Amino acid sequence: MSKAEMQSPRRATRPRQAEPALRASALFALRVYNSHILEGLLEEHIRAVMHARTEEQIREVIALADGLLRR
Repeated sequence: MSKAEMQSPRRATRPRQAEPALRASALFALRVYNSHILEGLLEEHIRAVMHARTEEQIREVIALADGLLRR
């Protein structure tokens, strides 16, 4: 087995810096959900996206928020 095959996909790639367009899209979606559906339950998620440094962090926050919608 080669060294590349032994590495997990997460270890093989470097976290990409969060793009402004992805951040803006995530913030917009969270604010819409927050004001229209969840009435304030996503404030923590909004702050997390605002301070996220990588795309992975933003995607994790969105996944957590999505979990709230599925309850």
